Amino acid sequence: MINNQIDIWKHGCNWEKSENSFYNFIKDRDITLGSTLFKWKVGDLVMVTKGFKVKAIVMVEEKPMRITENPQFKFLFEQYKVPFENWVNYAKAEWYELPEDKVFEYKVQRGAAKVRKPGTKEQVLKLWNERNQ
Repeated sequence: MINNQIDIWKHGCNWEKSENSFYNFIKDRDITLGSTLFKWKVGDLVMVTKGFKVKAIVMVEEKPMRITENPQFKFLFEQYKVPFENWVNYAKAEWYELPEDKVFEYKVQRGAAKVRKPGTKEQVLKLWNERNQ
């Protein structure tokens, strides 16, 4: 059971409005991808979005690492416009891809943001806690 002491984040999958989504890339590797500007930590939840649609919720399982520590990720810039720079990070994450009837909209224009609305936080926590039912 997850409580309200954790932080909840929103991250989109189109860096700098790239037409190519890296959603499948991070899902297939059980990771989350972000920026050091947003300090998610082990135990935090991240809403993974495509546009305004929340497609998955992931829990950060390991301390975030700089993307530059993994040379295999260098191609991300070419394919998805994800900068291969020290301020970009990734972390292993437990994934819960939402069933179609649980997908919801979170209308925040920014690609990454901390979720502050109590109603949205409660909805994410409920979905996460009920994921195995």
